[in-house]
Amino acid sequence: LARVAAQYGGSYYTHMRNEEGRLLEAIDEAILIAREAGLPLEIFHLKAAGPQNWDQLEAALAKIEQARAEGLPVTADIYAYTATGGPLASLIPAWVQAGGFAEMAERLQDPAVRRRVLEEMQSGRSSANWSNRWAGMNGTEVMPVEFRSEALRKYAGRTLLEIAAERGTTIHEVVLDLVSEDQTAIPMVAFAISEDNVRKTMARPWVSF
Repeated sequence: LARVAAQYGGSYYTHMRNEEGRLLEAIDEAILIAREAGLPLEIFHLKAAGPQNWDQLEAALAKIEQARAEGLPVTADIYAYTATGGPLASLIPAWVQAGGFAEMAERLQDPAVRRRVLEEMQSGRSSANWSNRWAGMNGTEVMPVEFRSEALRKYAGRTLLEIAAERGTTIHEVVLDLVSEDQTAIPMVAFAISEDNVRKTMARPWVSF
């Protein structure tokens, strides 16, 4: 598709495959596509998300600047704040969500399944199709902002730690419970970006806002 776009003077705009533990691989992939297709590259929302990944930013910027030095027109944009949006369900391993939220809720009734899911969430390990964002998280960084269920709307704008304390459970359990009860992915705000990294990125002349 990028090769076809190049024939018409187009550019490759990408919200990359990963902005967390596999950030550097995602940048390599984006640069490879642009180089082989012969067209400019724009990376949307350049960031290293999650405290465990903040130290990758320097290497990410270096990869882009190396490509630019080689003559590849690579640019990026950022938003100038330290939070990111997304679905609360993204904090849950992908395999247990197969078939939708109703099937997930049913699976989680099995103590063995629930135990396995919680172990994966707490391990900090990612898989091929799920980026585990829990490493270093204490529940104050994530805030659900919208619920379909009227009974759950009182939790909108409160942190996972606050919700878990009120419900007498853990931050990992409360994510499973909220998604199962609301039967939606639940929009969240996650304060997962380093302000120092935002400053470093916005100082680059090839970055827009």
